[in-house]
Amino acid sequence: MPYFIVFILLLSTGFDVLAVNTPVGAVRFSFLLFLLAAIWMFFFKEFKVSKVGLIIFLLIIFMMLISTYFSFSPIRSLSYIVWFIICYLFYFSVTKNAIRQFSPESIIKVFRDLGRLLILGCIFLKVLGVDRPSLFFYEPSYMVIALLPYTYFTILQFKLNNTVFKLIDVMLVGILVLITMSANLLLSILVVILVGYLRPSFKSIFILICFSVLSYYFSIWYYTNNSDLLAFTFQKIHESPDIIASLLERTGNRWPRTMIGIDVAKEYFNSGIGLGAFADFSIYYNVYKDYAGGFVWNEPRGFPASNVFIELLAEGGIGVLVVFLIFILYTFFSSLKVQDNKRYISDWRKIIFIFFILLMFESSLLRPYFWAYLGVLASFTALPNCSNLKRLNK
Repeated sequence: MPYFIVFILLLSTGFDVLAVNTPVGAVRFSFLLFLLAAIWMFFFKEFKVSKVGLIIFLLIIFMMLISTYFSFSPIRSLSYIVWFIICYLFYFSVTKNAIRQFSPESIIKVFRDLGRLLILGCIFLKVLGVDRPSLFFYEPSYMVIALLPYTYFTILQFKLNNTVFKLIDVMLVGILVLITMSANLLLSILVVILVGYLRPSFKSIFILICFSVLSYYFSIWYYTNNSDLLAFTFQKIHESPDIIASLLERTGNRWPRTMIGIDVAKEYFNSGIGLGAFADFSIYYNVYKDYAGGFVWNEPRGFPASNVFIELLAEGGIGVLVVFLIFILYTFFSSLKVQDNKRYISDWRKIIFIFFILLMFESSLLRPYFWAYLGVLASFTALPNCSNLKRLNK
């Protein structure tokens, strides 16, 4: 499939606000694009799925249907299952098949160009006076998660020695920090550095020490010379006697949402309370317990559980969570038999791993870009051999 089409498809996974509300949820514009791509692939017999992966996925759906019997809101749970199937058939499978004939370097170039375009778009909106622009994403934190591959390869370009990313990309990531003031972006940068450079070697330790020292003094300089959200975050961390507490406070009501999610998961461990039903269920759950700590703005009821794993356990029960994790592990390790492209496979595994860390703070397994990135990792089982890479890159 041509580079431009793949670029548009991946770009559309961030079109959160471009959607039409229906009785079964919002229908994103990206769904229509991926549907057309799937029809085209099916017509030309280019739409293929892994038999083992499909069996595991069908088992997930079976477990989800069982949990729906116990659901607090069966209609909502059924609509959740429908969109879960859509994520697999379109965002995951279409992405996997669309880049089957792309070389690993070509895949990285798609995400490089995508990242540059999104950040330049944010810069343009910032110049126009938009506060914390996020383009078509719901909010900056979602855009930051979608930009994870760009952030990963930008920061690790010095270690990976690829010629795709340049110093301009480092500057753009820095500008994005200042524009979005996103704690998730700071977290993703930190985790990427730890995952990429934390090694028992002098070079890696030296790089981490330099980064830590520079970050420390930069944060002091920034909050003493600025008064925005990022400055406030740095100030709270430096002045607080309990750094962990100050970081949890910076997350808003995400921590209280996690706490109520844990309580629900414990109580409904076997069956769950119904997929997609957590926000509605939480309004009536344990009403005499103050999860907000006395602060109205930290009230977690009426919101998702914040942590995708806790939410999936609370909503679907242990059976759904276990089979879903089996599906993820299969996607991770089905490429072990591939002898070529091991370095790229390792990078995309790390990206998905970091993605899960970020999803512990921003819940929802129905993010189109999450399934698209899983599709990228799965595509490596069908990538051409290294001997063909040079030819495909031309």
